Amino acid sequence: MRDFARLTMPAPPSAAAPCPAPPRSVAATAVSSNNATTTLSAPALSGPAARLRGRLLTTRRLVKNLEEESRAFAGAALRRVGLERRHAPAPLFEPVPFDVRPFPHRAGDRIEGSDDAEELRAIVATPAGDACMHTFFDVCPISPSGRYLAVTRLPFEHRGPWPGDMAEVCLVDLCAWTIQAVYRTSGWALQLGANLQWHPTSDILYTNDLKVEPRGYRGVGVAIDPADRSCRRYDAPFYAVDPSGRFMLGPALDLVNRTQYGYGVPEGLFGRRRLARGAAGDEGIWRTDLESGRVELLASIADLVDASPARALLRSGVNYLFHTKIAPCGGRLFQVLRSIDLADRPGAVRSRIMTLDTDGGHVREALPHEAWDRGGHHPSWLADGDILMNLVPDSVPETAAEGMRFVRIAQDGSGSPEPIGPWRGSGHPSVDPTGRFLVTDAYLNEGFGAPDGRAPLRLIDLAGGRERHVLQLDCGPPNLRARRVDPHPVWGRDGRSLILNTVIDGRRQVVIADLGDRIDRPPGERPTDPPSPATPGVSSDVG
Repeated sequence: MRDFARLTMPAPPSAAAPCPAPPRSVAATAVSSNNATTTLSAPALSGPAARLRGRLLTTRRLVKNLEEESRAFAGAALRRVGLERRHAPAPLFEPVPFDVRPFPHRAGDRIEGSDDAEELRAIVATPAGDACMHTFFDVCPISPSGRYLAVTRLPFEHRGPWPGDMAEVCLVDLCAWTIQAVYRTSGWALQLGANLQWHPTSDILYTNDLKVEPRGYRGVGVAIDPADRSCRRYDAPFYAVDPSGRFMLGPALDLVNRTQYGYGVPEGLFGRRRLARGAAGDEGIWRTDLESGRVELLASIADLVDASPARALLRSGVNYLFHTKIAPCGGRLFQVLRSIDLADRPGAVRSRIMTLDTDGGHVREALPHEAWDRGGHHPSWLADGDILMNLVPDSVPETAAEGMRFVRIAQDGSGSPEPIGPWRGSGHPSVDPTGRFLVTDAYLNEGFGAPDGRAPLRLIDLAGGRERHVLQLDCGPPNLRARRVDPHPVWGRDGRSLILNTVIDGRRQVVIADLGDRIDRPPGERPTDPPSPATPGVSSDVG
């Protein structure tokens, strides 16, 4: 079983190269990998009807957030009086051995499109009884050396965090099969954990923590060096590390909560920041130099809004930032810009994608909110410099889940979103380094989930034109909202393994799956066919 660790060994790191010109054939449409709630289009209203609808939408959004925040507040109050059990943190930098378990396949799990002769080989890479999670579907949790798996170990799962609730930043040694806590943080949430990210070329780990200020809390970044057991605290939020390892970018994590709970940092009951109507000039994307610690405002919200053709409409509402993502080749980033209470649809949250250089220049609108309004979520970068996303394109007559497709979007906004094949979009899609295989999960309301709360891990051969469901993943009961367990499948550094979240025996766990000969076969060769002589095999000591 321990030989499974070799599946995560990366190729030697190389310097970031300029993005090549994107190919346009379907077989090569996608090449590498954010959560944003789907917003469905609705007819524009005016006058009293628009104001009433706006109030209803605002109330519904506030009630959703209030339900989760009330759970967190009640839990913190019960903890204070000793009625909620306190989590006992582990000593720092003390490796604890644990038993590695095979993934618990269930009888009868083979579903449509899954005719593999053998079950997918997978292991549970976190200890039984611990609630652990990796970061996101486009953030590899395996260290550049290939030795460590970075996970956030949660003190509880039944509610979101309150300031002072400490999670643990942990490293799983994939050779010795031990787990050790290396940092304790109050800057975490239930969807991204503590937003753990590795330095691109060294085993330095970045996390977020919570800074207490006179009028509230805000997220700040921390660098952890496990080798010398040291850490360095910065003064700005961390969300995306530059591929060269020179700087980190991120929006204000407390303000992320204004449009969606579960992705920012905990906040207290009072002193919460809110932005004024219009476009803030003193908030935006923060850039932190990882060597000097210098922090600057790379681009303000006003800079992004003013670059949109809909700038006048955007200034009629309140604008916030969500996901910040840097292209794999460096040089460009995209920013999800969310607008609340725009004049043409009061109360609604509208999303768009803005792109810009990593020095703040050449701001472009890649996707307007009118296109996102049709239904869409989870944009991410492709290795060639375009953007991959779940979206209902103009060419598809349906709306909602039935019309969702995987689409390619030009980062400069030129042209229309191009569907990548005929497959329905879902979950958190990303593509392997070769550009041949797309992997994603699914939300339970996207038509793929089972009644018992499980969703498929979808593997799509873009070149061979075939989809297979290779695992069934327990995502917990439906309607958990911010407490849901999204698998967030992410490619390992070897391009052959996947790391994902799931629920096992009632706890969040992290699984490493070996795609093996499922990605070694030539296009169109079925999994039950004899292996091609030209196809390398997978050693029998794995799993």
